[in-house]
Amino acid sequence: SVDGNKNVYPFHNGRACAADIVEAISSFAALVGGLEGAAFDCYGNDQACGQAISKTVACLLIGVGDVIAAADDCEPPGGNPPYINVEHDIPVQGFFCWSDIFQVATMAIQASEFVEVALSTCAPTPTGGSAAPTPTRSLGGAFLGATLSAPDNSTSL
Repeated sequence: SVDGNKNVYPFHNGRACAADIVEAISSFAALVGGLEGAAFDCYGNDQACGQAISKTVACLLIGVGDVIAAADDCEPPGGNPPYINVEHDIPVQGFFCWSDIFQVATMAIQASEFVEVALSTCAPTPTGGSAAPTPTRSLGGAFLGATLSAPDNSTSL
């Protein structure tokens, strides 16, 4: 029903809700990464920085989703078997638990690889207290009384 499962207070399953939200955000991050890759493949526009960052976010969120899944699949600390519905096979449920944990580790490793790519491809932002260099030549035009200028990069052939 629209109101959710009324046998579960407050009429929804919190883990399922969290898993759906995390999955939606991670899917969006993966979509952004795919679009960044398509921008390079189709138009030659280098988007490695944005792609690495969005893939990092996607990997981390997939790992969070696997932690949520592990909360359902793994026996709680101090739990007495069978802790789950009798319709489940306990050894298979244990395999799913280890699978979720291994997937979290795998996603953390992949995220760290994307972080390394992002660190090598993203332009560093200036952190010093020095002022910007003084422009040397005017580009013409004015905006609110200010003249746009840029350094002289002309070369003679």
